[in-house]
Amino acid sequence: NFQYSAPWDKELLENFYQQKLSFTNDEEIKGGIIPHHLLAGKYLASFFGMLEKQKPGVVVLIGPDHFNRGQAKIISSLQNWQTPFGILKTDKNLVNKLVEARILSVDEKTMAEEHSIYGPVALIKRTLPNTRVLPIILKNNLTTSSLDVLIDKLQEILPADAVIVSSIDFSHYQNVSVADFHDELSKAVIENFDYEKLPQLEIDSTPSLYVLMKLMEKRGSQKILNHFHSNSGVLAGNNEAENTTSHFVFFFGS
Repeated sequence: NFQYSAPWDKELLENFYQQKLSFTNDEEIKGGIIPHHLLAGKYLASFFGMLEKQKPGVVVLIGPDHFNRGQAKIISSLQNWQTPFGILKTDKNLVNKLVEARILSVDEKTMAEEHSIYGPVALIKRTLPNTRVLPIILKNNLTTSSLDVLIDKLQEILPADAVIVSSIDFSHYQNVSVADFHDELSKAVIENFDYEKLPQLEIDSTPSLYVLMKLMEKRGSQKILNHFHSNSGVLAGNNEAENTTSHFVFFFGS
């Protein structure tokens, strides 16, 4: 049995790599933020492309349980991922350690329907063919104490070369200027690791961002190596669009 990436369109995914941004970075990337809205697919290709020389053993991919389909509040999968570029292996050892610690539950059906995970996994396989993935989805009503238990366990079990990635989108259902205004607060909160203001952000998974930021803090990787911002209206060539989604990409290191 497998999980499946989507969309199953190799030409589309390869085109993201033709459009990806190029910039230099000599420092090791420990974590980051990516969109899962694939209109911004070139930004996902840009992020994972920067990991190509690094070749991390595992990418921890954390996103929201968008539609609250799962019964558990923290969910993972033990199945490998079929992608247009081949099979991306799940790090079953890490998943089992989290299950044994009663921190999360395996729910294959809910994971199969979660686009914050099934969108990016094909690009992980395309760029990092020998890397494993640890997929985790979080409900939005998780308490800080529950998230801290997850964070502490991840800090304990993850290998030193793991890269933690939060797969989240930012402002939704707003025009470009309003979205940009809200995104300025998001940018400041992320740059300053301002946990108290996290609940104020226009974002589809505050828990996913909290887990990433706390792990970067614990790993001494709060330095922002690079970042960029976009909006679906701008990407679609319609700056007057009223219903947009905005995106950030952040790279964190030491």
